[in-house]
Order: sequence, then structure tokens, then C-alpha cells
Amino acid sequence: MADISTSDFPSKNLYKILEESIDYNDINDYINNEGYETYAFSWSTSLKTKLESFLKSYISHALNDNPNKRCRDVFHILDDLTRKIKKSDNSEDLTYVEETIKSCIVSYVPLHGCDMSFRISVDDENIIENRKKIDDFMEDTIYINDKIEQINLSSHCTDIRNYVESQKRLLNLMLTHDNAKYADILTFYGKSRNDKLDNMIVEITCNSSKQDDDVTIPENSVELAASAGHISISLVFSLLGILIISFFAYNFTSFGPWLNTTLRKKGIFLKSFNAKENHEMLEDIPGITNTSVRSKGYNMLYHSLEES
Repeated sequence: MADISTSDFPSKNLYKILEESIDYNDINDYINNEGYETYAFSWSTSLKTKLESFLKSYISHALNDNPNKRCRDVFHILDDLTRKIKKSDNSEDLTYVEETIKSCIVSYVPLHGCDMSFRISVDDENIIENRKKIDDFMEDTIYINDKIEQINLSSHCTDIRNYVESQKRLLNLMLTHDNAKYADILTFYGKSRNDKLDNMIVEITCNSSKQDDDVTIPENSVELAASAGHISISLVFSLLGILIISFFAYNFTSFGPWLNTTLRKKGIFLKSFNAKENHEMLEDIPGITNTSVRSKGYNMLYHSLEES
């Protein structure tokens, strides 16, 4: 199951595909930076071909559920380039490009099922961009409602929820203060002009175990644990091997008798040494000189009995 993020929202994903289809970034850079004129000419002559792939895939053959939104996107991106050409210091050299774009808007795009009524007719750029934001959000609410279970399990769920909440706050302000300019967009999605955005989207709860508090075990920790386990196992087998070898050496070679003899001699020596040491210690005690430990013990016992 795919891990959904905001980049998967249709308003973002499909618009990006449209940009790539017409090499939008390249021609936009040319307009802004006055690049080679030959590129602008080449781009203009191939614009219809570039558009055709997108128009057939997403509008004529309707591979998605909202071909009208794709029409609005196509008109938006072409009008956007036209406005940038008009504002460019290089606008005179871009006349051919502008005329080519205008031809596509008026004749070529409508041939693929895009009614001109989908085109925004106002000149105010702020209104144009705000209308697109509301249009995008409305499309994304359908996607979110359909994919809510996957979104709640996504590792990007928190980011998605924050994005949606911020968009709702912004767009609600637009709809509240300038309802006449924007509310008609809601009707594109079967809503009334007075419907609230909060009621159009299900709650995002983010009940995933893959959220930001995930604990990732570093690879080096795993390697250290494996190394420690390997060392422990090696140590156990080494000790076991020593014990087995010692057992056989003691029972089946001359090592056993030699060890016993050595230990007995050592025991006799220790007993002799301890007796001598005890005797010397007793001699140092006043009143117990020239008397063996055994006889002194006997005399002490005898006198004790006599006194009783």
C-alpha cells in the first residue's frame, strides 16, 4: 500500500504532469531570463504536440474522474505564460510565442473537450490564483475522503493534516469576505455557494504507528549486538573445550597421577608449615613457654577440673 503524501494530491500531482508535458520550467526560465531565441521558437512550434499527449490522456479519454478540472488547469497554465510574456522586458521578441499560446487557448484546447467557459476571464492575478487554490482544495477533498484510511496510516499523515487545516483556514477567509468572487467554484463540485469547507472533508485522525514518534534502530546498534553475541558464543565454546580437554588429560594420561601427587605434597607441606607457625605463636604468649600445644591444653583442662 502506497505511503500517501501531499505530493500525491491530484491538484499537485496532475498539475506537475502538465508542467512537464509542455516543458513549463524551461520556457518560464527563458521568459524571465531572456534566453536563446531559437529555443523559444522551437518550443512554440512544438507546443501543440506537447499539449496533445496531456489532453488525450486526461481530458479526451478521461483517465481521471475530473476532466473539467484538467481543462481549467490547462487554461490556467497557458494564461500564466501569457501574463509573464506581457510583463517581460523581452516581450517584443516573444510575440510569436504569445500568439502561439493564444491560438492553442482559443482553438486547439477546445477541440479536446475543454469549453472556453472553464477559462478565468478576470485580469486580477490575485483573484486568479485564489480561485485556483479553492479549485485545487475542492478536488483534493474528494481524494482525501476516498483515501482516508490510507492517509490515517501514512507516515506523512501529520503533515497532510497540518496542510489541510491551514488551507481550510485560508480559504474560509476568502469565501467569507469575497464570496461573490469565489463561491461559484463550490458549484463545480455539486456544493452550494454557502457550504462550509469544514463539512466537506472527513476528519484526519492519524492513527498510524508510523508517525513521527517512530523508533528507528540504527544499523550500527544491530551490528554491535551481533558482534557481542558472537563473542559470547565463542567464549562459551572456548571454556567448554578447555574443560573437556582437562577431563580427558586427568583421567587418561599421566597428568592425573602427577597432579594428585603434587597436591598431596603441597597439603603435607601446608600442614607442617601451619603447625610450626602455631607453635611459634604460642611461644610468644607469656606463661606458655616450653610447653607443647597438646600438653598445655591438657594441663589447662586438669586445673580447671581440680578447681571445681
